[in-house]
Amino acid sequence: MQHASPTFETRPLYLQVHSRLIGFIIQGEWKPGQMIPNEVELARDFGVSVGTMRKALQTLTEQGLLKRRQGRGTYVTEVESRYGASLDNFRTTNHEPLQWRILSVSLTSGVSTDEEAEGLECTTGEPVFRIRRVQLDEITKSTMLEQCCVTQRRFAGLDKDSEAHGLPIASLARRYGLLIAPGAERVDLIVSKPEQAKALNIGTGTAVLRLVRTAKCFDGIPVDFRIAFCALKPDTVYENRIR
Repeated sequence: MQHASPTFETRPLYLQVHSRLIGFIIQGEWKPGQMIPNEVELARDFGVSVGTMRKALQTLTEQGLLKRRQGRGTYVTEVESRYGASLDNFRTTNHEPLQWRILSVSLTSGVSTDEEAEGLECTTGEPVFRIRRVQLDEITKSTMLEQCCVTQRRFAGLDKDSEAHGLPIASLARRYGLLIAPGAERVDLIVSKPEQAKALNIGTGTAVLRLVRTAKCFDGIPVDFRIAFCALKPDTVYENRIR
């Protein structure tokens, strides 16, 4: 009988350990603020050298998932609070974040376009879910139209999970066992087309900000490709802070 060829892990060992440690954070085995075991204990538990474990822990520290406290140990950082809102760079002129309220949300399924496939690093025509959200900031009356795209293989069952459709990407990803890394957006000033103007309650041809973003996991795999259109009102700004 002919057997299938075995599949071997080709990544460096420390990155394999790094992924498993991230799993501890995602699954809640390591909670925010908790001190983790020292590198010698972890190396013994994982069956790897102390040097390999040290490199994995150092990578997590550089990514902001762990924090070393001199003489006290290594602790898990508050990932959600640090990255949950880091993809929203809109502020008032007093540097306060806008308080978006979802006016409408809908989900459709289809296959990825060339642009979506490039953003998600998948093949054109792969099955995807698209979430469309219109949001309003009650104080400034700024409006935003978001159109995000995720692959169906990574977010299986999202079409049946209506509660998840309005979640920020960091929370949505965690719901599906993923942890979002800090990211940056590409921003352009464009004139609105009829469909965008209608959603934003502005006139066609009005200048709006167009934001394009791919959110990735800490292993560099794209999770969410998003295009947003925002009509900012007076006393609001976009602070492009790369993390």
